[in-house]
Amino acid sequence: MEVLLVGLGNMGLKYLRKLEELNVNIRISDVDEGKAEGLPYPFIYNLEDVPESTTHAIVAIDPKDHVEVSSTLLKKGIKVLLEKPPALNSKDFEKIKDEENLYISEIELYNPCILNLKDKLKGIKRIESKRLNKGIGYFSPLWDLAWHDLYIMDFLAGDIKIEKAEGKGFFRKVKGFAGSVPFTLEVAWKHEGDVERSMMLNGYKIDFVEGVIYEGDKNICENKKDKLKLMVTAFLNGTYLKGSKERASRIIRELEKIDEQNIY
Repeated sequence: MEVLLVGLGNMGLKYLRKLEELNVNIRISDVDEGKAEGLPYPFIYNLEDVPESTTHAIVAIDPKDHVEVSSTLLKKGIKVLLEKPPALNSKDFEKIKDEENLYISEIELYNPCILNLKDKLKGIKRIESKRLNKGIGYFSPLWDLAWHDLYIMDFLAGDIKIEKAEGKGFFRKVKGFAGSVPFTLEVAWKHEGDVERSMMLNGYKIDFVEGVIYEGDKNICENKKDKLKLMVTAFLNGTYLKGSKERASRIIRELEKIDEQNIY
C-alpha cells in the first residue's frame, strides 16, 4: 500500500509517525519543500503528478486549502482522509462532501472508551463539555476545538443544532441540542487556568486529557491504545466509521450560522 501525506506541520508529522509504524510505502508533499529535508521519502511537487500506485492520502494542511487539495486527489480515485475542519464554509464543502472516497478526521471516536460508552447512554438527558487549551489553532476556537465535541455529541446523541453562542477574545460558550438532548460547550485558546478537555453526560465524565471515563469516582474505562493510529488503520483497511462526512456537513452549517448571525 502506498500513502501520500500532504502537509508536514504539527499534525502532519504526527500522521507521519503513525504511517511509519504501520509500515506502508510513504510519499510526502508540502508547499514548503524545506520541511521534507532529511526525510527518506519521495517528495511530490505537483499533486497532479501523484502516481497511480498511490491509493490513499492524508491531508493535514491549512483548512483554507483543504477542499482544493482534496478535490485534486479525489479526482484521481485516491481515498482521502481530511483533517478537520474539512472546509470553512458549506459552499466549499458541497464541492466534495458527496465523494465516496472522502473521510473526515474524527480522532476522538477512535478512543475505544467512546465506542463502549455509546451502548450505555440510553436516554441521555444533558451534555456539558469543556475544551480549554493553552495553545492556539488555525481559525477560531469554535472551528478548531469545538469541532471535536460536536462530532462526539452528534455521534452519541443525534444531529447537532446550535441555538446560542457567546464569548469574547479566545473564549466561546455554545448552547444547543444534539438530537433532543440539550448541551453546553465551552472552548478556549490561550486558557489561563488548567487545561481541561472533558464531557459530562448521564453521570459519566469523559476525561480526554487522561483518556479515562469515570462513573462517579469510579474509573470504568481507561484507553491505553493509540487513537490516532487506530483511526489511520481504520482508514487504510476500509473499516472507517460511517457518517463522518454527514456529521461534518452538519457541524459546518451550524458554525457557519453563528458566523453569519454574529451572535457572540
